Amino acid sequence: EGGFRSAISFPILLTEEPFAMISVFWRNASRVENSSLLALLARQLGHLFTLQRDVADKMVEACELLGITSHELRTPLTAIKGFLKILGNDRYQLSPEEVRQFLSIADLQVDRATRLLDDLVAVSRLDGRRTRLALALVDLATIVEQARLLLVCQYPQRDLAVKCPPLAIKTDGDRLLQILLNLAENALKYSPEDSPATIQVTPRETGVAIAVSNHGGDLTPAEIALIFKKFERLDRHKNQSSGTGLGLYIARALAEILGGRVTAECTNGSTTFTVLLPWR
Repeated sequence: EGGFRSAISFPILLTEEPFAMISVFWRNASRVENSSLLALLARQLGHLFTLQRDVADKMVEACELLGITSHELRTPLTAIKGFLKILGNDRYQLSPEEVRQFLSIADLQVDRATRLLDDLVAVSRLDGRRTRLALALVDLATIVEQARLLLVCQYPQRDLAVKCPPLAIKTDGDRLLQILLNLAENALKYSPEDSPATIQVTPRETGVAIAVSNHGGDLTPAEIALIFKKFERLDRHKNQSSGTGLGLYIARALAEILGGRVTAECTNGSTTFTVLLPWR
């Protein structure tokens, strides 16, 4: 049509899938020029469309993150503000014990806000691929014991048992500690207070397996797939404790950066998260 005798077309690919076509028509049937330039233009347009879509997705995710952060921070900050008003008002005749109680609760709320901000910083670095590793030979028993001591301070009424033979692997100790803290805190938060949780390290041919277990009830396969997603929490857990749904996402992402992975399985009312890391 229109007197055109020849044409050349190239697909514009969006994440390796055809998104559109770029076509050029000539009136001379034997003249097809600059095909390599047109192919390059098609590739660049596909790249541009991909970037545009990624930016749009990031903007939506940033808005969701801002909304979740604002909601989660409002609770501890409101509580702290209320306690400070009471402590600063002479009308309230508080006993030393009541003052200590208010300050203790405020301290817990500060810890909650701090953990939230730490998680958000970790997610930002993971998503931006800005997590730097400091690889060294790490004594696993030391890392596991550090995790136990930190969690015992946070959950003094809970029983957290550890089993770790003398083992060392080349990894980032700080990142591994963060993985264990996230998994073990999750195990303690979502299990009955009178039930123990365990961290057990087992050597394997290709690396080590660190299993974190509790007796918090069975998870369905659909729930297991859900809990590793960013900001996701199970409906039946939302009333049990506060959280943003970032802990397991961070644990899995860090394990993958370390060259490993995190798996989850449920049997007979026991939930086990296993960190698999290579010897390197």
